[in-house]
Amino acid sequence: VAGLLPNVAWLRRWGKGETMEGLQVTAHPGSVNSRASGSLVVFYDIQETSARYLYDTSRVQMAPVLLFAHELPVVHRAPQRVTVLLGGRWRIAIAADAADELLRVRELLAEFIQLSVGRQRTPAHAAATNAINRLFSDHAPVIVDEDDEESVAEQEEGRWRR
Repeated sequence: VAGLLPNVAWLRRWGKGETMEGLQVTAHPGSVNSRASGSLVVFYDIQETSARYLYDTSRVQMAPVLLFAHELPVVHRAPQRVTVLLGGRWRIAIAADAADELLRVRELLAEFIQLSVGRQRTPAHAAATNAINRLFSDHAPVIVDEDDEESVAEQEEGRWRR
């Protein structure tokens, strides 16, 4: 997600929507997202022919987009809800407690990157990087019954070796 920001679009109905910059776009008819509705996607390219088509789209969740956005100013704060401005255009309302945690994680991530880039990799950096990878991995840990503790240990051991 971070590598494709700000190439993000909200597809409202049947693959039609707008980018963070406000361009009206359509997922290419050959895309798996051509009929997507209510979906956030990242895209590689926009080509303008008979319409403005998005190419190479992937559906994404809002959390990583909010985490890796270049800027995320708070535009309104109420006791129960915080509104942030994504891409200078989209207003996103978030539960106040979740927003505070998100903003703190963004600060910590920025600090981690600042302290890590161009420096020797340490065990602490490796552990933090692995934690971030697990956080956004498609291979989330499987929850099993207590009877399956041995298979959980094997799974954990295999996951750490990747």
